[in-house]
Amino acid sequence: MTITTRHYVRYLLGGLLLTIVSAVIFNWVVDPFQVFGHDEIQGVNHAKSDKNKRFSKAYIIARGDYDAVLLGSSRGLRFNPRHPGFDGFHAYNAALDGGTIYESLRYLQHAQGVHPLRVAVVGLDYFSFSTAFRYQSGFDEQRLVLDANGDYVPFYKRLEDYGNALISLDAVKNSWRTFRRSQDDAKRKGDRLRGLDEFGFGEGNQGTLMKLGGHRQASLIIEKYCLSKKGLWLGVGYDFYLRQDYGFLARRMQDFESLLRFAHKHRIDLKLYISPIHTRLQVATRYVGVEPAWELWKRMLVEANEDVALELGQQPFELWDFASVNTFTTEEVPRDVKAEMQWYEETSHFRAALADKVLDVVLDQPDSEALLAQGFGTLLRSGNMDAYLVEQRIARDRWSDAHLEDVRDVVEQARHEKTLYPGIALPAGLEE
Repeated sequence: MTITTRHYVRYLLGGLLLTIVSAVIFNWVVDPFQVFGHDEIQGVNHAKSDKNKRFSKAYIIARGDYDAVLLGSSRGLRFNPRHPGFDGFHAYNAALDGGTIYESLRYLQHAQGVHPLRVAVVGLDYFSFSTAFRYQSGFDEQRLVLDANGDYVPFYKRLEDYGNALISLDAVKNSWRTFRRSQDDAKRKGDRLRGLDEFGFGEGNQGTLMKLGGHRQASLIIEKYCLSKKGLWLGVGYDFYLRQDYGFLARRMQDFESLLRFAHKHRIDLKLYISPIHTRLQVATRYVGVEPAWELWKRMLVEANEDVALELGQQPFELWDFASVNTFTTEEVPRDVKAEMQWYEETSHFRAALADKVLDVVLDQPDSEALLAQGFGTLLRSGNMDAYLVEQRIARDRWSDAHLEDVRDVVEQARHEKTLYPGIALPAGLEE
């Protein structure tokens, strides 16, 4: 049988159409970006990648009726929305890797636009106020139901997302990756591949830490990123710190003030906390010249919180600082590769068990008084800032004197990254 040009074109178009239809069905079933909200199928689509959080969490919130949200950076991913403090609430963890204060504001507005919120727990991190990190990859305001002014975004502006979720090459790649992950995960025992659950919460994976070489090696990796000139702390520009010019902090404070005003306006019970980074990482701020700016940032948070409340005739929201020297943040970072830390994954990220302790305090649970007595959590007000910051500097000095090997790790990292602050005093034995 001779195949004519007409037949060839028909076969070609038919094959192309079949491929497109198959891809659409595959993407719709697997739903890698969680746009459509299908039930999970073990071995097919249950082990979704966590790399599309900004995409998927926006649509999960849009389908829900959540009246409580948790917001913040990757440190906030360990907060469990099913904590006893959320009894009687329908809570969701909307924290994002590298989440900025602007993104926290926008996802708060998004959640409020879908369903009235009663409570919002917002994590505050120094880097999230950096002008170098306002917009993260994958962040698209058109998929949020409210715009930055609080007005509803027309539905048609989200149609592109639905198209991309069904027929884009990126969707096919992510669907295939999700399918393979789900197949692998179904065969595994012990540590599972699955990351975040249906409430946006993830407990972490000890197996991954062991592959990195244990807690100390994982800490060295994150500290290298924090201390490098283009990294988490110094990315805004190392010259600012050399000149002691911290004006860049004020630019992101405007987003924080907008978040405060939005919560007051909609009567959302806003709970603010500064993440409990390990004391070793707190000490590192000194050796790269960040410590003065870090302390100023805390003062500015307090000032903004009180000024906005005064302007609106309201009481300031509770602002808790857990980035202090206390029983938990001074946990030993083991040099033994096989040793396991109870409260931390590495010095920047804590475990879900410590996140539970933060929520115990922030949500005023029965254990809160005992935790406060251990120095875990300080309610920041303008009246206690001077004494508190001096107290914490002294506590960091004492910890440093007793942990010279940890300080050595930090100083050597800063030297390697060429960010060791000029003229900074070093402990005996660490001088060049």
